[in-house]
Formats: sequence, C-alpha cells, structure tokens
Amino acid sequence: MILRVEDHQKEGQANFDEVENEINEKLATPRFQPKIREYLTQLRKEAFLEIKEGYVDTGAAAGKDTKWVDPAQLKPETVTKEEVASKKHKKKLLWAVPIPGTGKSGKQEVSSSK
Repeated sequence: MILRVEDHQKEGQANFDEVENEINEKLATPRFQPKIREYLTQLRKEAFLEIKEGYVDTGAAAGKDTKWVDPAQLKPETVTKEEVASKKHKKKLLWAVPIPGTGKSGKQEVSSSK
C-alpha cells in the first residue's frame, strides 16, 4: 500500500487568526448571494445579448429576448422631427457665476485724509 500526504493539519483547535476569513465567508455568503444575483440580472437586462440557435441562455433575465436576429434584417430606429421638438431642453447659462475679485461691488475704496 502506498499513501500520499495531501494536507497537514495541526492538532487541536485552530487559532482565530487562521480561520477568520473562512468564518467571514460562511457568514456573509447567504446574505450577499441574493443581492449579487439581483445585480447580475439587472446587468443582463441592460446588456445587448444575442444567443444563436442551438445554445441555451442559462442566465436569462425574465422578459429579455436574447434570440439571434440576422443583422441584415434589422431596421434602424427613427425619430421624427416632432418628437425631437416636443422634448424639453435645458438652457445652459454661461458666465452666471461671478469670479471673485473681478466685480465692482466687492471692491472698497480707501480714502485717505490729510
């Protein structure tokens, strides 16, 4: 019989410093796993994915169509002139913030009396 030692263990109970990371991982995993799954699903909903036939989308997000579409069959999205005109645009004000020391209201004249 031939035996091979794969791992050495100290006798007795391990020190807290040695197993602290393992303990933290076992406590945190059940709490963070649902949040991680929710985040990955949200990323998948926002991503541009097309899965070719013959492949299965195992991480599919609900309501997201990932079927392959031939690029030759795609039509561009168009926007009418009326749709662009109906959107409100914010006006940007330039030079609205005074620069300290350049305005007349901030200066005080010093009078000298003899």
